[in-house]
Amino acid sequence: MNWNAALPDDWESRVRSALASVRDDLAHGALRPLGAGMESVALRLDAPGGDGGTPFVLRFPRNEDGAEGIACEAALLPELAGHLPLPIPQFAFTAPNPLGPGKFCCYPAVPGESLPEEEWHRRGLLDEPAPIRRVAALIDAIHAFPTGRARELGVPEWDPRAEFGESLALLRAEVVPALPSGESRVLLAAFETYLGDDSCFDYEPVLIHADISLDHLLVTGTDVTGLIDFGDTAIGDPDYDLCYLWSETGPAFIRRLQELRGVPFTDGLERKLRFWELADAAEDVLHGIEHGLSEFRDQSLALLRGLLAERASSGRPDES
Repeated sequence: MNWNAALPDDWESRVRSALASVRDDLAHGALRPLGAGMESVALRLDAPGGDGGTPFVLRFPRNEDGAEGIACEAALLPELAGHLPLPIPQFAFTAPNPLGPGKFCCYPAVPGESLPEEEWHRRGLLDEPAPIRRVAALIDAIHAFPTGRARELGVPEWDPRAEFGESLALLRAEVVPALPSGESRVLLAAFETYLGDDSCFDYEPVLIHADISLDHLLVTGTDVTGLIDFGDTAIGDPDYDLCYLWSETGPAFIRRLQELRGVPFTDGLERKLRFWELADAAEDVLHGIEHGLSEFRDQSLALLRGLLAERASSGRPDES
């Protein structure tokens, strides 16, 4: 959660009024922004009195997708928590969102701090033995949650072929015309190769977090002590829980992670991860266009063009 989102001038009074309607004891605590993602904005709430107790996190959906995510988390996380080896958010309550659609959630902060990718590398955490073991155990435990029960709790099914097919149509219309011909060929080839490869969709659907990134793995010292942001949770391809880590940590870390999990690192897995890295940047461009976020669109387009140029120069333009 690192995309800056401007809060309305009266955000604090709105939030305090919403808190007072549910938990008046929290309505006078200290509030400060924590960060923002594409779907939600997070605030930290310290209880009144400054007694040093556990702070709370408040997450406010920015759009309908964010509202649906929080509703899904509210149903799933109480049961999922008992299946996982580390703490995850446990909602104290949800209430009508004073800053947007749906409901906002409030939960005691999960132990640890959220670190950006650069800090993980600076501290050498990817080379420490504990974090990679924790990540392996977390992924396996999430995937082991009963899929049928996840469906009963309202977790949505993810159809990557349909989703990326829709994205390809939008990219053809809105992004490809603005790219140099060489970059557009690489982009189209990657999507078409992935969508046309039946092996990419030959998997047993399981519960996935769908957003395991370094900033969502909370750190204390040199260990991972919690996992947050389950708003994108779905039933889908288990390999997708590696996609953001692939981009942030690199192939060597993912190979070690798979070895710990007892899961082979195959050429097919690598092709999917390389495609998802590209597709994530492309879908961020589309998100920026759809929601009028010009700065975010431009940053995402620069990242996308960098990936396309890298693949064009590698001689493997259709690495999906």
